[in-house]
Amino acid sequence: MIKKKIYDKDINFSNYGSFKKTILSKDGISITFIFTCNDNYVVKISSLKKWFKSPHYILQEGKLINFNRRLHVVKDAKKIIKIRCILLRTAIRIYFDNNAVNDVCWDTVLMACEPRYEHYGGFKKK
Repeated sequence: MIKKKIYDKDINFSNYGSFKKTILSKDGISITFIFTCNDNYVVKISSLKKWFKSPHYILQEGKLINFNRRLHVVKDAKKIIKIRCILLRTAIRIYFDNNAVNDVCWDTVLMACEPRYEHYGGFKKK
């Protein structure tokens, strides 16, 4: 069976517009993103670190603060320590072992992992 191309105009909360579930591996080196339509993608930390040059936030004394470029880089992270759904399950907040924190939205996962998505490969240098 050939699956059809995925266009932004067709995305909603019942297919690729939100996550049904996310699973952090026991060793902290990968996340399984499961969409509402049950399609799923396993992403290793090595790939996640390529998606972002720097963290969105830093976790300091239990509070998220805006990133200061002199403090950290995502590439220093060795593992993921925690994940949680945010923004009505349209994004996942990822906490790394170096206190870096990044938010990953549904379209970021599709751009990197789903060849049928109209913006697939958006992270590749041109």
